[in-house]
Amino acid sequence: MAKSEVKVGDKFAKVHAPRLAWTVTNIKKNYDELPHAILVQEGLEGRQIMISFLGLEIKSLYSRLAI
Repeated sequence: MAKSEVKVGDKFAKVHAPRLAWTVTNIKKNYDELPHAILVQEGLEGRQIMISFLGLEIKSLYSRLAI
């Protein structure tokens, strides 16, 4: 994923829970930190996680879903 930027609307699934889809709803980019994505679980808008772009690149943890 290093070459393709994460953007709002992208969807991911955790490898150990592939039936749960997470949608990027916000991007946090500070000048002195790695960029992070805020992801919301589809169907449960109150459940959200924040993970760095580098974390989303770890294929053993996350997979990008086709939109």
